[in-house]
Amino acid sequence: MAQFKNKVALVTGGGSGIGKALCQALARGGAIVVVSDVDEATCAMVAQEIRDAGGRAESVVLDVVDGDRFSEVVQAIEEEHGALDLLFNNAGIGVGGEAHNFKTEDWDRLVDVNIRGVLHGVVAAYPRMVARRAGAIVNIASLAGLVPTPGMAGYGMSKHAVVGLTTSMRAEANAYGVGMSVVCPGFIESNIYTSSKMVGWDRTTLMSHPALRKKMKASRCADVILKGVASNRPIITVTRHAFWGWRAYRAFPWVFWSWFGQRAYDSVRARSGRVDRGDAVTEE
Repeated sequence: MAQFKNKVALVTGGGSGIGKALCQALARGGAIVVVSDVDEATCAMVAQEIRDAGGRAESVVLDVVDGDRFSEVVQAIEEEHGALDLLFNNAGIGVGGEAHNFKTEDWDRLVDVNIRGVLHGVVAAYPRMVARRAGAIVNIASLAGLVPTPGMAGYGMSKHAVVGLTTSMRAEANAYGVGMSVVCPGFIESNIYTSSKMVGWDRTTLMSHPALRKKMKASRCADVILKGVASNRPIITVTRHAFWGWRAYRAFPWVFWSWFGQRAYDSVRARSGRVDRGDAVTEE
């Protein structure tokens, strides 16, 4: 895509899944990609793969929970390249299970990574973009940020916050020439399904649910995202069930909840090996 040629892009969580696919797609579009991840080896590997394919990329270790470190990374990028044109706040985690089994640390971790991690990126990059009257911030949320997600209350809470932040800031950002978009994917091939913490639920039986068997490839997801960013779309839905699920919920919230939400949750509960109230909670 010509819009990304010679642009400097920072992608958090770029070592795998959607983040890795975004880095590769941006590099194919001619961007200079800064691959960041909490895991040094994975982000270095992605950057090297991009360079081996003829693209331009570098890697940096970044834990988005550390706001000072995030600011240091953005400053270093601007010192080396002159400006950070695109920030993709992609890093995120999941915690699955029924809310009554969550402990304070489960909620805290979701808030720290999925909400504060995005805020740290905004604080580090947005004022610089406003000062230049140029740039774009793309926050990766989820369909869980647009519709109710029983059994994923903490994750849904965090992604609703990201959607609210992005859509609320968009008018302000546009006034200063800065793009602001939020991405809400459905089921995408990603290691979040194996890395997410499960509280009181069995991962193997849960992942056997029919809805989780066929996921969009991360490379296809990245292409859809970049097309949306190039068009400066406010909300970028990815996958058909995300597109139609969001619209169904907006148009018929009660029907959506009683037919899809409750039935889907009952199906998940039947497969989850869930822990009832009063039973010992098992965690991974």
